[in-house]
Amino acid sequence: MGYKLTYFGIRGLGEPARLMFKHAGVAFEDNVIDMASWPQLKGTTPFGQLPVLEVDGKSIAQSFAIYRFLASKFGLAPGDAVDQAMADSIADYVLEFDLKVRAYFVILLGMRQGDKDAELKDKVLPAIDQHFPVITKWLKASGSGYLTKAGLTWADFFAAEKLGNVVYAFSDAAAKYPEIKAFVDKVYSLPNVKSHIDSRPKYFFREYLIAMVYKLTYFGVRGYGEPARLMFKHAGVAFEDNVVDMASWPQLKGSTPFGQLPVLEVDGKPIAQSFAIYRFLATKLGLSPGDAVDQALTDSIAEYVKEFDGKVHDYFIILLGFMQGDKDAELKDKVLPAIDQYFPVITKWLKASGTGYLTKAGLTWADFFAAEKLGNVVNTFSDVAGKYPEIKAFVDKVYSLPNVKGHIDSRPKTPY
Repeated sequence: MGYKLTYFGIRGLGEPARLMFKHAGVAFEDNVIDMASWPQLKGTTPFGQLPVLEVDGKSIAQSFAIYRFLASKFGLAPGDAVDQAMADSIADYVLEFDLKVRAYFVILLGMRQGDKDAELKDKVLPAIDQHFPVITKWLKASGSGYLTKAGLTWADFFAAEKLGNVVYAFSDAAAKYPEIKAFVDKVYSLPNVKSHIDSRPKYFFREYLIAMVYKLTYFGVRGYGEPARLMFKHAGVAFEDNVVDMASWPQLKGSTPFGQLPVLEVDGKPIAQSFAIYRFLATKLGLSPGDAVDQALTDSIAEYVKEFDGKVHDYFIILLGFMQGDKDAELKDKVLPAIDQYFPVITKWLKASGTGYLTKAGLTWADFFAAEKLGNVVNTFSDVAGKYPEIKAFVDKVYSLPNVKGHIDSRPKTPY
């Protein structure tokens, strides 16, 4: 049979199936899609959801149906009907637990907005206290090291992923429930599974579910690094904010791809040029429009704002003391004419979008870039804010996003 598993670029509900394939040594196509592609694909799936497993071109949806099918093919289904029902019941109980804690991890992944600390306190910790003692009891009673007396089943792969999410994220949970930690380690130590676990992206701290490690290198100003910082903050995704001073820059410059900053390192691979960085993050953090036309419109608007920023950039650089020059002449000859040229057009877009953001697609990476570049002006010149209230409202809207607001409130107050 030919197998094709389609799922997002995270572990989630796709990973138990991947583990089963790896354990069985059966080849399959791991069709990973990004969030930008999902809107076009969604309507072609049986229930508008992922994962989907294609078997010789026939689509099987719903994760448990997929796991049970693979179990029947790979010898991971108990032979006895009662044992099958027991495995089902245990998997259902673990699913019940996962549904209680899932929102926390989805927020952590940046796939949904929300208060992850409240989710942790109100849902995750109570769910651990409710479910983990019961699961521990099963493990002790099975005598197999797995969840049932029947030995290794598909339910163990599902449970190892869902319980592993917690015991590896919270060391106190691992210490309090050592049987569960030992169970997860046992599944992950299966020969073919171990090599997959060892080679898949290494997760860090509580953000271990995110399949990449990010390091953003930029100067100690907002500039072209700040839109990326805002996107990370909005998504609740951890990153290393590597701030370099001007004294260190000459030594560092030659090691960058184009002798410029910002540079984003992703699992050690450097990505240069700010727009390339923003677009990459947008695909990972759900900030890229799904439709190709909307993507192009977003690009065009961002390019227009960048064109505006190019005309006012020197004024702010002089203001910051990074360049000598006549800031009053820059203001009179470049900044004010640029405002008069660009701000009416941008206002027209904002009025036409109907979303409060720059496009009808809603919040995209371009909004974070534009909020920074337009915000430099409306927050520096109060008369501009008064003359173009739609732009001021747009900047305030972006800066008021829950995770962004905390960053804005705590960052140094600088004009650029």
